[in-house]
Amino acid sequence: MATMIAAQQLDLVTYIASLGPTPVPAATVPDHVRQLLPLRPAHWQRVVSGIPMDETYVYATPLWTGVVVDTIRHRAGSDMLCRDGTVTRYQGDYGRRYRLVLMSLPDAIALNERWPLLPKQSAREHWPLLAFATTDQIDRTDTRVLLQGMARETA
Repeated sequence: MATMIAAQQLDLVTYIASLGPTPVPAATVPDHVRQLLPLRPAHWQRVVSGIPMDETYVYATPLWTGVVVDTIRHRAGSDMLCRDGTVTRYQGDYGRRYRLVLMSLPDAIALNERWPLLPKQSAREHWPLLAFATTDQIDRTDTRVLLQGMARETA
């Protein structure tokens, strides 16, 4: 009897080992993070609702004028939401579709305290893009120091 149980256990171990590694799904930014972004007009919200949070970045610059508040970049160019609710389209090629939410440094610092942002260098941008972390269990200090340093550089 003990031999039969041992054989069954060995068969189970062999079977489990034969399954191989199971692919782990890539971590994604939770969609509820979208609620932390500034409110936009309904027509713009409909357009950006199809852009995943993994393709949404914060662009904070000390030189931000506040005229353009949101941008969608894509292969045909970019669509820019202006503060007054109008959308302006520019031609160009950004290679892929993604969203930039423009904001002031203090607003970016406050957002980083609510959900961690991670600097992402981009050859197209003078200032770093800030990507949303996939979890809120990340130290926010480096991004806070980066943003505060950017504010001091231009003060």
